[in-house]
Amino acid sequence: MSGEDIRARMFLTADAQGHEFCLRPDFTIPVSRDYLASAQAGGAANYCYLGPVFRDRAGQPAEFLQAGIESFARTDAAAADAETVALGLEAAQQFGLRRPDLRMGDVGLFSALIEALDLAPVWRRRLAKDFNRKAD
Repeated sequence: MSGEDIRARMFLTADAQGHEFCLRPDFTIPVSRDYLASAQAGGAANYCYLGPVFRDRAGQPAEFLQAGIESFARTDAAAADAETVALGLEAAQQFGLRRPDLRMGDVGLFSALIEALDLAPVWRRRLAKDFNRKAD
C-alpha cells in the first residue's frame, strides 16, 4: 500500500499539543527506515518481521498479524526473490498454514511478465494501471 491510500485506512489520534500519532498500519516503511538509518545502508541486508498491525479493512478485523521479509541492495535479484519465497513458504508451514497468502511487492516481476507477453502498448498501460490499484 502507499501514500494516501494507507493514510486513509490508519487509526489516528492527536496529543494535547496537536501532534498526530497512529497505530502501526504496516511494517515495510519502519523496517526500510531502520535499514536506511543503519550502518548497513547501501549494502546487502535482509530483515524479517512478524507482529500486529492496525488498519481499516472493510469488513475484516482491523488488527491482524503481518509477517514479511525485506531484502535490500542484493545484486542477484532473482536469487533474492527465490530465497524470499522459500523462506515465506517455510515459515507458513512451520505455523501450520496449508494455503498461505503470499504477496511479493516487486513491481519488476510484474513488468517482466507483461514484457514476456508481447502485448500492444495500450494493453500494457491498462494492465499497469489495474496492477497499481489497491484491493486490500
